[in-house]
Amino acid sequence: MKEWAEKYGDSGCFEIDMFGKRMVVVCREDRAAEVYAQRPFKVTRTANLRAAVDSVGGTGVFSAEGEQWKQERKLISTTLNRSNMKDYLTILKGTATSLIQKWEVDAKESSASVVTVNQDLTHALADSVAKVFIGHDMGCLRNETSDVASMAFRAFKAMEARMFTPIRYWNIPFIGQDIDGYGKYFRKGMAAVSKIIDAFELDRASAPTTHDGTPQSKLFLGKLYDAMEKESSKLSRERVTGNIMTAFAAGTETTSSTLATTLFLLASNVELQSELRDHVKGFDLDEASFHDYYTKLPLLKSFLHEVHRFYTSLIQGLQTAADIPFCGTTLPKGSRVLIIAWHVTLQKESPPKGVPAGLDNAPTTVFSPRRYLVPVDDDDSAGGQKWKCVDPITKGAAFLPFGHGVRSCPGRSYSEILSYSVLIKMLQTFKFELAPDHAPVKLIHGTVTAPDKDIQLKLTPINVLKEGQ
Repeated sequence: MKEWAEKYGDSGCFEIDMFGKRMVVVCREDRAAEVYAQRPFKVTRTANLRAAVDSVGGTGVFSAEGEQWKQERKLISTTLNRSNMKDYLTILKGTATSLIQKWEVDAKESSASVVTVNQDLTHALADSVAKVFIGHDMGCLRNETSDVASMAFRAFKAMEARMFTPIRYWNIPFIGQDIDGYGKYFRKGMAAVSKIIDAFELDRASAPTTHDGTPQSKLFLGKLYDAMEKESSKLSRERVTGNIMTAFAAGTETTSSTLATTLFLLASNVELQSELRDHVKGFDLDEASFHDYYTKLPLLKSFLHEVHRFYTSLIQGLQTAADIPFCGTTLPKGSRVLIIAWHVTLQKESPPKGVPAGLDNAPTTVFSPRRYLVPVDDDDSAGGQKWKCVDPITKGAAFLPFGHGVRSCPGRSYSEILSYSVLIKMLQTFKFELAPDHAPVKLIHGTVTAPDKDIQLKLTPINVLKEGQ
């Protein structure tokens, strides 16, 4: 697709035939802006994508459109806004601590002090989602098994496969869900989630706490039910469950892939890793407030923003729900549109507007960890720091990893805080590099960008380095 965009994309768009259907491919910011301007009502996600998401149990805000989306977006955004995120901080910090503690043990047990990070990242993040969203300890990082985890780990892959098939085989009576092997995990997992919600509703009516004494009001599910009561806007059980499943998919597969990519980049760049380690060494993770994450770590913030920008997802599938103006003509209702987000973001000839050059004055086609840093005019306003991190512009095509405009991912703060916590704890605990004789790694652009193989890191504890000095 990238090669086609470079060859045929002089006007910022071109047409292809896929499965016998016409598709318009968008590969430049100005053309993408024409499409995004019609979101969220005249342009929606493709019917195939919505059907695939719903088929794996993700019937919720991600696949919702129109009035259903307006209702659901308000409720979900409320439960994940920055004010409510403060109640999740302890769990997110605990996730990072548990992960690094496991790697400390694993490194000691390895003769070469090597750990493989990919699966542990996925398991740790799944544990975090379960605790934050439903108050449930799945024990994935402890290698325990659960029906919810088994479903969650397979849902994203099943969705990816189903969204590109021309036949909705999962709707075939009796056997449809089992054709690709997802069915048995889907049935057991959905039953387990339903049982957890049943217990939650029973406790809510009598003693609104979880089994470990955590107030329901501190959990996503409790906040969602509170919001539904306040707004007199009730979601069906299917949609409540679907939003939890969406959180598992987004909060495990996408965030863990980004973290695996980030650790690979740092392991390959010792100088940047050392600079970031110095940057976070005085940050007290245990005592840090939500505000501290966003004001005291400008370099780490800028670096993670750049990872998200530069390694954004490959394509966004949309379709027109009405006739819309486009490229000097009209796209009729029902037209399919593919936006090559990665190509739009990294365009050399027509770079997207709103991407700062940063301290290194870097072009948009270059990965620059300091891209979002700007000088601070008043040192006192930033705690004596020389730089502050500016937030990426999300209304154009300059920053697309969390979506665009009002359809941006409501869980962005959750993902960022969890990622910051893991990276801070990792940098404060270890010096790390790729394991000796590590196979070459390629970063593959798909629904998410991820390494093409497991990342193995050789870990050296910071306290060992200090003792050797």
